[in-house]
Amino acid sequence: MQRQCLISIRKLAWHVSLLAGVLLGGCSAADDAAGLPGVEENPAAAGSGLETPVDSLAVAGEKDVPAAGQGPGASADGSRQLSHAGLLADLVGDDAARRTAARDQLNADPPTDGQLLDVWQQGDPGERRGAAFFAMGIYHGSDARIEDAAIAALEDPDARVRGLSLEMVRHFPRDRFMPLLERMLEMLAGEPDVKNRAMVARMLVSWPTGRDQVKLALADSVLSDPEVQVRSAALVSVYRIADEQPLLELLEKVVRDDPEATLRRLGLNRLGRLGLLAAGSVPLVAARLEDEDEAVSDEAARTLTRLGPAGLGELIKALSSRSIRARRLACYSLGTLGMVARPAVPALEKLLEDAEEDIRELAAMAIRTILLGQ
Repeated sequence: MQRQCLISIRKLAWHVSLLAGVLLGGCSAADDAAGLPGVEENPAAAGSGLETPVDSLAVAGEKDVPAAGQGPGASADGSRQLSHAGLLADLVGDDAARRTAARDQLNADPPTDGQLLDVWQQGDPGERRGAAFFAMGIYHGSDARIEDAAIAALEDPDARVRGLSLEMVRHFPRDRFMPLLERMLEMLAGEPDVKNRAMVARMLVSWPTGRDQVKLALADSVLSDPEVQVRSAALVSVYRIADEQPLLELLEKVVRDDPEATLRRLGLNRLGRLGLLAAGSVPLVAARLEDEDEAVSDEAARTLTRLGPAGLGELIKALSSRSIRARRLACYSLGTLGMVARPAVPALEKLLEDAEEDIRELAAMAIRTILLGQ
């Protein structure tokens, strides 16, 4: 059994090395949904999909990684309590030399399945992280023992272990991950770690069952989660699967009420993508031309431009706004609309006397573009 495992690990050594580099270097949260099981993607090779870096134990405020020869899994006299535990902890530690040495030793003498699972279930936090990380490198999408361990580790007290287990769930075969929907919904609502909640929000968009439950849970997360990272991930996901009217109402709430500029901007962007379906939201969008955050007001102008004739009336009103930025953005957007904005010419002509030089120039450019197509 150990010889078979050795052959398998040697074949996959580059996977483990790649995963270590990605996890220890950190990674960013992607805007699109995570690939669930059924997607042709190896979890070890898809390093950029890992949302929960394995931080060093010292940074995490947990038990420090001891010096070489006295690593985790070893007793005070150096006798091993859990086979390979110290090496697995070193594999995800913050010492590059020890990571390299651990990788080489694990390639030469890999743990058996039983040893790996023992560390995953019984080790200290660093050892469990290392075991979960190592399991990802050897998991091929069908291994009941590893799958059972990953499911159990969703309850692990360490957030990084839970995150690595979530990453593995993404690559489960269909018959294993489908029954986990309730657990995923529980984690979306109650998982303490922000990155893990955001990962769940991205995973749920591709869940093939319980669509109504998923839509409601994601919408609730958009409106109630305290962290912008989670609300953003949930909004991106629910946009892809929600029905039109509930989605429109949700986006309007975000644009109107969310305290974070990032979310307001995202809500405006998604309203613009809806096109004429969002025509009734034009007054709300136009109000954001005066948003205190310039990125939000810019997005409002782009959204009104996307809506075309539906946004024309509000853009004309914005030409007389007390906000210099709103007038500026309205001039630019009307010029972008071109000939369809001809009704705005009289209001634009008034701005040729505006106190702000750049607005006078923008108004003149918009008039020229609208009337002459130049």
